[in-house]
Amino acid sequence: MKKSIYALVFGIFILSSSCQKDIAVVPSKADDTPTTTSIQKGKSNTFTALSYSKQGDCSSGVYVENGMLVFTDANHFKTTLECLEQQVEDHNQAFENQYGYLSDDDISNILESTNFNEFQPLVDFESTLVDYKSLRNKVEGLVAKWLNKPDLDMNTYPRNVPVIGQGMRTLVNESYQVKVGNDILDFSTNNGGNNASLTASNSCGIAGFSGSERPFDNNNKKLVANSGLLPSLLGSIVDGEVYIYRKKTNGGWNRFSTKIQSQVVGTLRNFNCNFDHNFSKFDDVNNRSHVNPRYRAWFRPLLSANDNDLLLQVDLSKYSIYHSMHPNIWY
Repeated sequence: MKKSIYALVFGIFILSSSCQKDIAVVPSKADDTPTTTSIQKGKSNTFTALSYSKQGDCSSGVYVENGMLVFTDANHFKTTLECLEQQVEDHNQAFENQYGYLSDDDISNILESTNFNEFQPLVDFESTLVDYKSLRNKVEGLVAKWLNKPDLDMNTYPRNVPVIGQGMRTLVNESYQVKVGNDILDFSTNNGGNNASLTASNSCGIAGFSGSERPFDNNNKKLVANSGLLPSLLGSIVDGEVYIYRKKTNGGWNRFSTKIQSQVVGTLRNFNCNFDHNFSKFDDVNNRSHVNPRYRAWFRPLLSANDNDLLLQVDLSKYSIYHSMHPNIWY
């Protein structure tokens, strides 16, 4: 009789242990997240602290003067921007490493339920600067309101501004200004800061930007993109921004994480609109809601292009979506 009881208890123990391979965890629900996310044993649905802050102090030598950030010279601006962009990459890669095994829907649910901010390193950088208000902070506040509307109107897309890219908008204040050396660069006039009085030839321009969209999944998801050419004393910058959103069940939109492949490609010309060089910069992410392919011709401020020279390409292979756009160039 004792042997039978022992066998029964042992069998129950084995059955109980075998059921622990997967643990069902219900994250704090986002507005459109009624589903249960399956988290592998040993995985946590609480996003842990990251190591990006250990990669160096991006604010070294940067200070605020009359509401503008001040940089020693163009190279100081360049290294600060690249430092911030690397911190953002590390921050997002850490999130992807923790949740990358999940489906697109599940990782998007956790993105919202944990209130993960993809650009937290930029927020932290700004918090160290007294009396500074960035263009990034202003634009993202408007984006939050824009996403609460039932339809996303590209005519009012807050990120469709001359300064493209979260990193660049962090270093420019709300008035589109930044001081580099003794020069104040002002990008508010859409024409490349201190190059305001310059135009290329009749067939080329030195600045321009525009946005576009691509609905998919029966209009329940949307790809939103913008790109442009930004010249200044710093050099000529070609930036692209891509964000993926999905409809919430109670109205509005939130972020959707998936595999995104994107690149900026094209031709840059000299001030007389003659060929200078071709370029191609590719960015491939596996589980994110955004991507920022970019090309910088540092310290070459007078490169130009025409409407057909520059191209932003986006490939959402999981959904058989391919999208491309040419930014509008001013002549």
